[in-house]
Amino acid sequence: MNTTHDLIVIGGGSAGLMAAGFAARLGARVALLEKNRIGGDCTWTGCVPSKALLKVAKVAHETRNAGQYGVITAPPGVDMAAVREYVRWAIQDRYQEETPERLARQGIDVAIGAACFLDAHTIQAGGRSLSAKKFVIASGAHPFIPNIAGLQEVPFLTNLNIFDNDRLPGRLIVIGAGPIGAEISQAYQRLGSLVTLVDVGLLPRDEPEVAEVMGRVFAREGVRFVEGLVTEARMAGDEIQISVQDQKLRRRRTCW
Repeated sequence: MNTTHDLIVIGGGSAGLMAAGFAARLGARVALLEKNRIGGDCTWTGCVPSKALLKVAKVAHETRNAGQYGVITAPPGVDMAAVREYVRWAIQDRYQEETPERLARQGIDVAIGAACFLDAHTIQAGGRSLSAKKFVIASGAHPFIPNIAGLQEVPFLTNLNIFDNDRLPGRLIVIGAGPIGAEISQAYQRLGSLVTLVDVGLLPRDEPEVAEVMGRVFAREGVRFVEGLVTEARMAGDEIQISVQDQKLRRRRTCW
């Protein structure tokens, strides 16, 4: 078979970068195709910005509680516009390791653009037609928007845009108490928001002991956890109000 590459990887996120880099180190002719930006969720809307935000929140939290170590400080103020710039800096700093030019020096042929298969071994992307014996599809994911009545009529954020936020809300509701929801909740509470975290369980896919520890931490730091299923969202003046159904008692409550 006459091909342009041994392996073509579709998707330039963490998985795609790992696959392409490993194959290139083995001496394979590798192409990496990415629809938008090299780096994927981890660099742009996940790991890197979330950990940068958590670092800022930790600084604020430790400053606020420095008195327990005998260090007297004034309550910290938070400039969310400056926080956003720090998060952007962290993203760009990481991206410098993943630019098409940097990947090319590693022997990875990069094409930017939506990919379309022409046949079983030929694909088109970025105005180019490439062929390979094997393909790896690592095309990533997108935020899951739950089917909650009224949700589309209220303003809400996902991981795609929350790290570009430049205003600290007085109150914040986080729907979903998995790892991402827990991180965002703790970060914003430490920055100064009053956070309510809602889900059928705290870290429901992790070990119960983890949820117990994090429950105590959140209670100590002021994160309010409401157990239940969100059934409705609506505007109440200039704030968002949600209804939560207690799955055990079948009782509804309201959160702001």
